[in-house]
Amino acid sequence: MKKIIILFTVLIILCSIGALSFYFFKIKIATSKPEHHIDTLKITYNKPYTFIGSQEPAQRFPIYYEPHKGYINDWFVKSHDKIEKNQPLFEYYNPRIEHQISSKQKYLAQLKANSKSSTSPIHSEILRLQNQIAQLQEQLRITVYAPTSGIVHINKSWSNQTKSPVMQIYDSTTIIKAEIDEAMIDKLHLKDKVSIKDNNQKTFDGEVNYISNFPIDIDTSTKNSKYLVEINSKFPAVFGKHFKVEIPNHIIEVPKTAIHDEQFVFIQRNKKFIKRVIKTQNSGNNKDVLILEGLNQGGVIARNADTVLSKN
Repeated sequence: MKKIIILFTVLIILCSIGALSFYFFKIKIATSKPEHHIDTLKITYNKPYTFIGSQEPAQRFPIYYEPHKGYINDWFVKSHDKIEKNQPLFEYYNPRIEHQISSKQKYLAQLKANSKSSTSPIHSEILRLQNQIAQLQEQLRITVYAPTSGIVHINKSWSNQTKSPVMQIYDSTTIIKAEIDEAMIDKLHLKDKVSIKDNNQKTFDGEVNYISNFPIDIDTSTKNSKYLVEINSKFPAVFGKHFKVEIPNHIIEVPKTAIHDEQFVFIQRNKKFIKRVIKTQNSGNNKDVLILEGLNQGGVIARNADTVLSKN
């Protein structure tokens, strides 16, 4: 009997505790405010402006064929050779000069055969012929020397009938050349730093060193002009290789919902939201505004200012 009384007492105590716990839990839920989640936005710059450029030598030195010097008899270099200034490139041989030398040598031999009974005029003629032959010998073979140091490219398609150069010497200093639309020309300035990426996403820095003042192409149908831009390149000399060039974009855009009273945002500091004064400008669409002053990249703001105000 005692055991039944004790068991019954413990059961009553447990039920009382459970009832009281449930009562206080209901009171807490009824009196507590529901928490509002505040969606945030991390400030970042807009995507960079991009265009494609190709790597080219900073300078080219064409060397043209000169037919009055004869034909090219011997080459001392080949394509892709790195050469120094004044290094021999190729040699002309002139058959017309060879024919003149041969004729004069025959005449000279005749004069010398008669030199035993020669008079002073014959002796003078021999000296004159010898001097002429010596001068012609210097023109028989003419070596062409490199006007500058660089990398050789021999034009395999050149001929006597074309005006294309026999070869070109490429400056070993490389640049990235690009033609950009007029809409982007205002985004670039001399000495601007840009990011250059190859097809393998390898990135290196570059600097704008030339922007043409006049368009190199005008499309009247689209009313768009193109301008030449040159960028210093530190990439190894691979002429013709294409690169993606990125211009940093420091423009910040935020949704209009983040703006309160046209001049404030709520920036997050230590889990709290603080009102921050900003300066804005229309972005050209109905959803976003440009931030001119008051925000920096990396800051966190409330995406919707109304949620902060309703919480307060």
